[in-house]
Parts: sequence; C-alpha cells; structure tokens
Amino acid sequence: PQLGKGADGVSKYICDLPNLTIANAGTTSGAIGGFADARALMIYAPAALTGTVTVQVEPTDTGTSWVDYGSGGSDVTIAAGNAVTIEPISFRQLRLSSSGAEGAERVFTVTKAFEVGR
Repeated sequence: PQLGKGADGVSKYICDLPNLTIANAGTTSGAIGGFADARALMIYAPAALTGTVTVQVEPTDTGTSWVDYGSGGSDVTIAAGNAVTIEPISFRQLRLSSSGAEGAERVFTVTKAFEVGR
C-alpha cells in the first residue's frame, strides 16, 4: 500500500517481505533478501521470546559471512513484542539469531519501505 507522497513528489510504499521464523528449540531463522530497493526495513517481534534475539546481516548472496548488525556501537536486538527499524540498507541478506533455544516457534514479521519516482 502507498504510504503517501512527499513534497518532492516521490511516492512512498510499504510491502511485506517473507517472515523470519526461528523453529521450536532452534536458535537461528532462515535468511531473506530482496531489499535492494528498500529505504528501510521493519522487523516486528512476537509477544514471547526465550532468548535475546540479535539481527544478523550478510554482505553476499551466499550466506557464509554472517555478522551481528550494529548501530551506535551496540548489536541490534529485538525484545518480545517490539519492533526495530533498520536503515540504511547496505547488506544483501538478513536473519535473526537467538542466544538460546526458543521454547516455541517464533515468527517475526518483516516489511520494507521504498520509494518510487526518484
């Protein structure tokens, strides 16, 4: 859906990306990409989490060099029932990593914001 149009005439949109899911007793979600046109990403955490969940990013399409995503000198984590915004986007893949085995399947909703008309 369109979020609106800025004073510069650029249309702003939001779209859903695939969910990031950490399996029951798992510690790492699958990876997603497809945000080369994204201005920002938003990750929404479920209401309950067992461990501390950290955002991890990968600079390639192969998924072999995962690192914790940092901002302001600290790793970006997501608390239960909260959301985080990531911008700018300068990586190709994203996943989540829990500090402990999750006590149930945990599904994180992910959206991206992008612009058309620039």
